[in-house]
Amino acid sequence: MAGEAPKIRLKSRDDGFEPAFNNTSLTDVIFIFLIFFISLSQIRKDETVKLEVPTVDRAAEASAEEAPRVVVEVTADGRVLLEGQPVANPEALARDLRGRQEQAGKELRVRVRGDTNAAFGNVLAVLAGLAEAGLFKIEFAVQTKAAS
Repeated sequence: MAGEAPKIRLKSRDDGFEPAFNNTSLTDVIFIFLIFFISLSQIRKDETVKLEVPTVDRAAEASAEEAPRVVVEVTADGRVLLEGQPVANPEALARDLRGRQEQAGKELRVRVRGDTNAAFGNVLAVLAGLAEAGLFKIEFAVQTKAAS
């Protein structure tokens, strides 16, 4: 019997114990996930930003200092116009404005006029082009109050 492995005898216990899985913590985790997803579903994703354009008095507009000013328009269909002329892209806008600033010899004031239905991304691209050109005196065109 030298080649045989020793046999191990296990005692059979009959004390009524049965292994069981405690799922209390699993229930807690599922409940927390349920609360999380319900609260997450209540958040609305709006693709648009509501922006109310302020109105100003004409007297306040007239008192602004006079300096070379250029007007950049963003139309509803996504076109960008510099002094009424179409611009291909923000890089071309930045190049043109840098040239105008060098001609003027001082920093230009830029008035950004955006259509009510213009996409915010297009206006943001124009502002990035202005920053790239080193222009930071930026005005936004607003509706004026009618004279009373």
